[in-house]
Amino acid sequence: MGIFETYTQGNRLLQIDSPLGSNTLLLTKIEGSDSLSSPFEFTLTCLSEEPSLPAQELVGQALDFGFELNNGVTRYFNGYVSRLVSLGTASEYLYRYQLTVVPKLWFLSRKVNLRIFQHQTLPQIVEQLLGEHEVVFENRLTASYNRHDYCVQYRESDLAFISRLLEESGIFYYFEHNQGEHKLILADNKSSYPACAQPLVAQSYGSLDDEHIHDWQKEVVFPHGQYSARSYNFESPNDDLGTNSQAQSGFPNIEPYEIYDYPGEYYDSGAGEPEAQVRMQEAEQYHEVVNASSSCRGLSVGGTFTVSIHDDRAEMGQSYLITAMNYTAEDDTYLNNDDPKQEVSNTFTCIPKAVQFRPTRRHQKPSVKGVQSAIVTGPKGEEIYTDEYGRVKVQFHWDREGQHDENSSCWVRVSQQWAGAGFGGINIPRIGHEVLIEFEDGDPDRPIITGRVYNGNNPVPYNLPSNKTQSGWMSRSTPEGSVDNCNQIRFEDRKGAEQLLIHAEKNQDIEVENDESHWVGNNRSKVIDNDETSNIKHDRKKTVSNDETVEIGNDRKTKIGNDVELKVGRNSQVEITKDLLENVNNHRKEYTYANHWEEVGGHYEHKVKGKYDLEVVEKIFSRTTEHTLHASDKVIIAGPGGSITIDSGGITLEGKEINIKGSAINMGSGSAPQIEALQGAANEGLPFCEECVTRKDDE
Repeated sequence: MGIFETYTQGNRLLQIDSPLGSNTLLLTKIEGSDSLSSPFEFTLTCLSEEPSLPAQELVGQALDFGFELNNGVTRYFNGYVSRLVSLGTASEYLYRYQLTVVPKLWFLSRKVNLRIFQHQTLPQIVEQLLGEHEVVFENRLTASYNRHDYCVQYRESDLAFISRLLEESGIFYYFEHNQGEHKLILADNKSSYPACAQPLVAQSYGSLDDEHIHDWQKEVVFPHGQYSARSYNFESPNDDLGTNSQAQSGFPNIEPYEIYDYPGEYYDSGAGEPEAQVRMQEAEQYHEVVNASSSCRGLSVGGTFTVSIHDDRAEMGQSYLITAMNYTAEDDTYLNNDDPKQEVSNTFTCIPKAVQFRPTRRHQKPSVKGVQSAIVTGPKGEEIYTDEYGRVKVQFHWDREGQHDENSSCWVRVSQQWAGAGFGGINIPRIGHEVLIEFEDGDPDRPIITGRVYNGNNPVPYNLPSNKTQSGWMSRSTPEGSVDNCNQIRFEDRKGAEQLLIHAEKNQDIEVENDESHWVGNNRSKVIDNDETSNIKHDRKKTVSNDETVEIGNDRKTKIGNDVELKVGRNSQVEITKDLLENVNNHRKEYTYANHWEEVGGHYEHKVKGKYDLEVVEKIFSRTTEHTLHASDKVIIAGPGGSITIDSGGITLEGKEINIKGSAINMGSGSAPQIEALQGAANEGLPFCEECVTRKDDE
């Protein structure tokens, strides 16, 4: 017959209620530790009639346990079994087991992740993770918290991650236990401290039967005097983001003992002040601390109590916050009927209730070692996605939740080869490019792009290794540019075939604010498929040391605002296939210092609206089939011996002597005497004088 037909948990100091049934396990000892902002852990020693327990029905499952208070009510604790250990036989019929019980929060330590959170406050991130793990919690926060645009969980367990965030924010937590449930309480203000179930506690070193404190050790530590930090915001680099918070302990001569840190977890001075205050409160909270032991069963972590009786009268009436506690409860009545041991005791650490508790930053932010690569991302349909600072979004290879879009990360700054005030170099990584990322001070929340690399999707622009002597820059037209659409500067360094290639996919604009010089050691060729316009606002000088050939396929127009001077060292030849039109709006002079030949294949027409003056030093020969000389007013032919005048009055011949020679002279109607005289003179070859004939007639 088994012993469990004799022994049950009824009327025992310790109680346990597990998934195995009410009396399958008999609780004989509780050893536990609990502290603010840490998961509790209890080790339960149990007896069982069963030589083997079904681990899967127990490990990972919830149970209740507790001890009886002096008023007969059981104080229950609730948790989950994280470990089961078989310790062998305890007696002829009993087997001993050990169970480790933890809060639901503990299971967050079993999941390690890399994850990105964006546009949330740190408490919101914590609440999201608690909700995902179905942790029962209550938010009792009183402060407001800044939104973080980017927060990374980097190779941390979910528990370590939220612990880090809570510690960074100055938020603490503790647990409230009830039968069948435990609740995690988030708090950030000393006004949230609840009173213990046993709010008044006496201290005694005697044999007081009532629950009391029997050991009280007060410790005072020399504190820090102030906390200072500094941060930097690239968007307002001239801002002084230094912050400071002074100690509140009132301890003398501590101001020089400063904690100074960089960088702060803030980007503007308004956020720096509360952070400095939290860090100072963290640093000085254990300036005055009490370590005590007691038999008080109603004390709990996160609760406060007031000292009612104490040897040191200064302690009487003082209130304290319990920050950590170790529990011990034992009932060996199942195995020892003669002198059974039944007791509950604890040791604890407490600080004055007036002190603001802040969790110690035990969970440091991971430091990212070395360099990582990531892929540039952006909205669907875009090829380049950036902001006013040239920042881009990226998808890390480890990010399982990112969708390779504009929400994959925060805006990430890009290191450029030169960055000045409105000058420098810029090359914006494009969507799909692989970039190299480092982290400022190793902080996973502060990525910065420091390089770019090719990969299987993005090959190098020049075939390698065949073109290993080539280097340069090749861009890509966007959107929807192909391999043939680029701007390019390429250097070919192969010995004997050196080349600099500059290619503009469309327009090329070159601006030189002062002088520009070109030197070509051999030939130069230039091809323009369409028009060329040249605008020279001052002088132009062009020297061709040998021949120059200009060939124009269609028309040519030259406009000169002032003078033109053309000097030809030898011959000048102009061939015009069709017409030549010259228009001189003022004077024209033409000098030919040797001979001048002019040949007209067709007609020649010469019009002079003013005076025409022709001077020939030697002779004029005019040869033609027919020569017509016409003047609308008067024609004068003059020579050394006389002249011929033809006008509206007739023809006048004047001269010292007039000779007319001809084989025949035909006269029309007119003055008979003059005509006859002329005919006679002509026939005889005599000089003709009209005046002599007239006088002869008068005689």
